[in-house]
Amino acid sequence: MRKIAIVVFSLILMLTVLGCTDAGQRKTEQEAASIENSQSIANEEKKENNEDKQNDLETVLKQLEGIRYKACEDVIDDINNDVNQSLKEIEDRYNAVMSEIDDTYESYSQQEAALYEWYDFTQKEAEKVYSMLVERSKVYYMLLAVTVGPENVFSPTDRMIKLHMPVYTAFDDIWMSIYMKNSEIWNKLYPVLNTHGDDLKKLKDTREPFLDAVKEYKTTYYTQYQETYDKVYKGFQNGEINIVKYFD
Repeated sequence: MRKIAIVVFSLILMLTVLGCTDAGQRKTEQEAASIENSQSIANEEKKENNEDKQNDLETVLKQLEGIRYKACEDVIDDINNDVNQSLKEIEDRYNAVMSEIDDTYESYSQQEAALYEWYDFTQKEAEKVYSMLVERSKVYYMLLAVTVGPENVFSPTDRMIKLHMPVYTAFDDIWMSIYMKNSEIWNKLYPVLNTHGDDLKKLKDTREPFLDAVKEYKTTYYTQYQETYDKVYKGFQNGEINIVKYFD
């Protein structure tokens, strides 16, 4: 009887060990399958992510077709050159008119048409430059998106800061140059036209709306620039390439 009990116990123990071994093997196989599945999902996500980045890159490259700039530094150089050229043109035309006007009404009469041509030119030039600053900054961002990789020392956001100061300075320089000249015109011509009411009124009715328009251009275009800058900056922080979607 005792021998039978020992045999039964041995069989039970054997079955238990085999069961445990089998369960352990199944658990190991399940864990291996789970790891393999996770790796497969990760690889698939990586593949999709790479495809998305490639598509984003192609989107930006398409936008750059026909753009003559090859490097971000070229954009900044052109911004500085164009702004300086506009400032010089405004200055030269201003001097050409005002240098011919002295304290006599006759000298004013001879330059009256040229003076109002200066107002018309300068207002258009201000809008052109402010618009250029917004559009040129977008080109700079796209070049950043396709040229700055992980091997570069500076991130896109670091390189964006290099653009901000020239643009910010340009907005102020254009405004201050025009504002000061508008004031100088009034200060010089008021004594000359004080006894010529119609001419004085014409000047006043021109200079005030003119300055309001230039100020409105400055505010509108700088707001566009700053809003785009902020969106693109955050996009680069998130590792995005297709920053074109942030352009209005």
